[in-house]
Formats: sequence, structure tokens, C-alpha cells
Amino acid sequence: MPSYKLCPECHSATIDNRRQSCWDCFIKSDRFKKQCHLGATKPNSGRFKKGMKPWNYGLQMKSPQWKGGETRNSNGRIMILMGYNNNGRSIYRLKSRVVMEKIIDRPLKKNEYVHHIDGNKSNDKPNNLQICTPYEHNHIHRAWER
Repeated sequence: MPSYKLCPECHSATIDNRRQSCWDCFIKSDRFKKQCHLGATKPNSGRFKKGMKPWNYGLQMKSPQWKGGETRNSNGRIMILMGYNNNGRSIYRLKSRVVMEKIIDRPLKKNEYVHHIDGNKSNDKPNNLQICTPYEHNHIHRAWER
């Protein structure tokens, strides 16, 4: 059971484990500033400083579970890893849109849909893809349902 002592500076109760004062008084002390080198954050606070990378940065590509940057979303469509944003989060795009952009050699507009001719969402071969407007895309799929 821990033994409680009073802090000599502020007289608040503190647990006696290697520190003679409470945490607030310890932060203000010179000893803390020497330990921390910055004097602004707690040691082992878990926050990254600017430019630091986690210990496992880049290891996902070396993992035996690495699938080449391709994954499936909840609708069954294939997503391709395009890179990472400034926060380190992955940026994925639909493979069908990436393939179609390479075919037509320009970026697709927001109102251009990529239709899979055979209806298979995972078949992203160039001869199976077709650009259409949202109206045309709905018309095609309603015709299939009849």
C-alpha cells in the first residue's frame, strides 16, 4: 500500500515513489527541465514532435500480410493505396476510376461514373469499364432489374 506524504511546496497529498514533491511542483522544478530537455511536456507523454515517425513506419509493406496496397471496401469494390496524407492516414481510391483515368489520359469529373459492363465489381479490366453520367448509370441498372 502506498504511503502518502505532503508536498513541501504546496502542502498537497502526494504518493511517495522517488519524488519528494507533487507532480505540479515537480514540473516547475529545474530537475524536471533537465530530464525533459524541453521543460514543456511530461516525459513519455505519447505525443510526437514535428518530424518524428513511429517505430513501425513503413513496416506494413514488409509484412507477410501485405497485399500490394489493394483492399476491398464494404461494397466489394477494389481500392488502391495512393499514398499518405500529412497526418499519416492512408489515401485510397477506387481501382476502376484509376484504370479509366489511365485509359482516357485525364482525371475523371465528379459527374462521371465508371460502369462495369459485366456487372462484376471486382473485374477492373479496361475492356469491361465504361464512362457514363449518373442518369445513364441508373438507367442501365434499372434495365437489369426488370
